[in-house]
Amino acid sequence: MRITNTTLSGKFNYESSLSGKMELKLDNNYDKIKEIKIYLLNKILLPAIQSNWDKLRENLLCLNNIQNKLNYYSEKYPLGELDYYKNLIRLTELLMLKDTEIKLLEKNNNDPYSIGTIFYKTCYVKLKPEYEIYNLILGKPKKEQGYNSNIINNINILLKKDNISFQEIKTNIENKTQHSII
Repeated sequence: MRITNTTLSGKFNYESSLSGKMELKLDNNYDKIKEIKIYLLNKILLPAIQSNWDKLRENLLCLNNIQNKLNYYSEKYPLGELDYYKNLIRLTELLMLKDTEIKLLEKNNNDPYSIGTIFYKTCYVKLKPEYEIYNLILGKPKKEQGYNSNIINNINILLKKDNISFQEIKTNIENKTQHSII
């Protein structure tokens, strides 16, 4: 007979038998959850601490896959621990949207001699990550040109890879556009 205690908190699991031997065991999903936490710390918290806002903005575009995993594990293990990380992503997205709004307002009001300026606030339209990434790498296409669907599809495929970064996507797209594969 063996007694097992499994947790998601990262605490050690001990499996003991009636013979008195104790073996250290880890939950199978612990490594996957730990990988998600490390990824979020490297891609969100560290750039924020370092005030590297451009890197943070780029990293947020690659988080859909991680959000899906967080949702999956939080449904599978409803302990509430993973809600912190889901809220961290949401908070960071909201802060970056506010930062974008402020930059747009500052850009529109660049005349220091204007006597009166009417400020109005509109909601920032957030594009799908693949279109945001396209715009960051290749620039926003002209109206008559439109988005290249092959590049959009390629970005979509890359976004589904585990632990993909903006820089990896950028390098891949630039290499393919230079060699006219897309």
